[in-house]
Amino acid sequence: MTLMRPLRSATSDDFEDFVTEWIRRAAAKGFDAAVAVLDSAAPLAGPRSCSMNSPLNGRGWAVDHDLPMDGKRSDFTVQMAFLKTDEGYSVHLRDIHVL
Repeated sequence: MTLMRPLRSATSDDFEDFVTEWIRRAAAKGFDAAVAVLDSAAPLAGPRSCSMNSPLNGRGWAVDHDLPMDGKRSDFTVQMAFLKTDEGYSVHLRDIHVL
């Protein structure tokens, strides 16, 4: 399945849907395959402070998404940034961490 980048008219639900599908790809095909569909991936380091669907100074959106562990809620979180482009949004992995 090809992940469709959010369009310029994207809603917060569209960003959350992209992250959910990205997580499914990582689980099904492995982390390297999931990262390969992104525009960039920051080195994974310590946690960063970020709010769900927070605006990035008009340049795009940041999304935190909780990741379940063994089908249960956890403190495992992925953080992504969606930055505006002429065609829609580029997608960037910012961090994966456990609080």
